[in-house]
Amino acid sequence: LARWYETHLYLTLTEFHVVDLSHRVACVEPMLLQTPQFWEILGYIEDEVQASLPHGIGHPCSLSLCPYGGSPDPVSCSCKQLYSEATQRLSERVCIISTDPGEDRPLETNLTRLVAEERADLTNFWSITYHLNRLYASLHGYRFHRPHVDDEQLREMLSDGLYPPRRVQWAIVRLVQQELEDRTCEYVVWMDSDAYVASSEPLETVLEEYGLLNKTGESSAKRHFLFASALARQPLRKDDLSRRSLVNISDHFMVVRNTPAARQLMAKWFQLPLDPTHGLERFRQELFLEQ
Repeated sequence: LARWYETHLYLTLTEFHVVDLSHRVACVEPMLLQTPQFWEILGYIEDEVQASLPHGIGHPCSLSLCPYGGSPDPVSCSCKQLYSEATQRLSERVCIISTDPGEDRPLETNLTRLVAEERADLTNFWSITYHLNRLYASLHGYRFHRPHVDDEQLREMLSDGLYPPRRVQWAIVRLVQQELEDRTCEYVVWMDSDAYVASSEPLETVLEEYGLLNKTGESSAKRHFLFASALARQPLRKDDLSRRSLVNISDHFMVVRNTPAARQLMAKWFQLPLDPTHGLERFRQELFLEQ
């Protein structure tokens, strides 16, 4: 089984390399368009590989939620426990926030639209993820709320005396800072409104695993932040044979341990685009913004 997964991985990488090649070499793309058999052959190979995998041919794992325990495991397409049992529980000391600053994304008040047979009858995604995350927090005794930020409050939050104003994404930093002012929140979790917790495992297991929470009898909590991972692709340079991918960090999901050091870093984070010495002011408007 492991060999089949490895074969599928190399097949996917081959497709990536071909696409990269077509972008870099002028004559490749017309040749590939004139040779549809190439893609057809790759398709046959992929079908054969998928037929030997647990999910069957053309049926990728669609497991996206484990409400009764564990976390989605895409290899076995089942809910499995990914982390060791937590040695302590934080309950209300964990504060989870998720929102859409501004007035353009109100929550759905008709709860019957959270479930529907037809996709067109479903409500907006941010209302669905709101309730999924609320239920996850309730399951483990965490605090969860959706800070309300109207348009005027948003303008004030992003105002720093410069023009043009910062993009709305910078409000994430401010909202986390505000939550950190409540010292009873020992851990502040930010989640983008299009993200939801697919696992039933408590957050403490992750915090212990990555060094944000002391295990019983140990002083292992040495880190102040946990960020989601993201892939960043560097632009091609003249002597590059292929585009390089790097593991980057993302604040789409992040955990901040409420320590003086973390609060100081959050304040510095918001101030960075005001320092012209390193050219960071462009990130008030340009990608990758607050990240």
